[in-house]
Amino acid sequence: MPDYEAIIARRNCNAAFESWRQRLSQGDKLPRGPYFAGKKPGRKIVLMDEAWSVKTGVQRTLD
Repeated sequence: MPDYEAIIARRNCNAAFESWRQRLSQGDKLPRGPYFAGKKPGRKIVLMDEAWSVKTGVQRTLD
């Protein structure tokens, strides 16, 4: 039986590093270390399509 408390603790053990990395600008340089290997500074760009919520004024009916 896996130890779920240990799994959850291991998953969140680098939360401080991640929040610090997200506060950096895109041009900043990350420190050396195994956690920062292969990562880029700054937040990830998230695009959300909100066009589905715009009312077009056309009423659709089922025939």
